[in-house]
Amino acid sequence: MAKPAQSWRMKGIDIAAWQNDRGYSYTFRKTYKDKASGEYKESKYWYPDDLTVLSELLSQVDKWRDARNLDRQIHEAEGVASGQGKPGPAAKHEEYDDIPF
Repeated sequence: MAKPAQSWRMKGIDIAAWQNDRGYSYTFRKTYKDKASGEYKESKYWYPDDLTVLSELLSQVDKWRDARNLDRQIHEAEGVASGQGKPGPAAKHEEYDDIPF
């Protein structure tokens, strides 16, 4: 299984950033330990306290994303393609609209 480019975790809530050909996509997950079985399980229910944690994590994701964008802009201004250590043409960025409606 591929590893995420970056991940964040706090109080049983995880966010992972996955790099792909269109940039980054993100997954969100909430886990808990089942008291009866002792196994970790995922939950689809989010409570008010969870939303506070999620908000904090999203803030961290946003800062990371902004830093990545700034790095890319600096590299492009210097003629270095993002993620490359040598000068070259700036990477082309296309606009995508993946909203299914």
